[in-house]
Amino acid sequence: ENVKHEITTKSESETIYGANFDGIPARVLKTPLSEKLMKEQSSFPVVAWRAMQAASQFNIPLWKILPGLLTQWDKLYAVAQFGAATKVLQKASIEGNTKEGVQFIGQSQGLIHDILPVEQIIQQIMFEAREANMKTANMLAEDYERKTS
Repeated sequence: ENVKHEITTKSESETIYGANFDGIPARVLKTPLSEKLMKEQSSFPVVAWRAMQAASQFNIPLWKILPGLLTQWDKLYAVAQFGAATKVLQKASIEGNTKEGVQFIGQSQGLIHDILPVEQIIQQIMFEAREANMKTANMLAEDYERKTS
């Protein structure tokens, strides 16, 4: 609920875009932590340590990581960087803690003002589609009348 509250109360200018956080260019909710993490890329030892912690959390054996780390370190560094980000991503996305976590967010932040149940959203879309369909049908009928009169 906290993340939903953050999304509906923040403006579109309260986001940060960059790749330093997890190695993949992305937009995140602007918080003191995300600003700090986006400032500069983490060093390789820090990323490797965090990635090993994430691998351990997901029961991925170290022997599956080390060969790639030694032979294709640049590619694995990007994967390790994302793995290293797992903890703070989970803090925000799963636990709802945006003070200790980082939440991915789109450019549409600031346009979302309420959180509705899926059923209500679908009903609204269907209603708007019917209205648009009727409006188009009326415009076509009027155009046809003008041309045939």
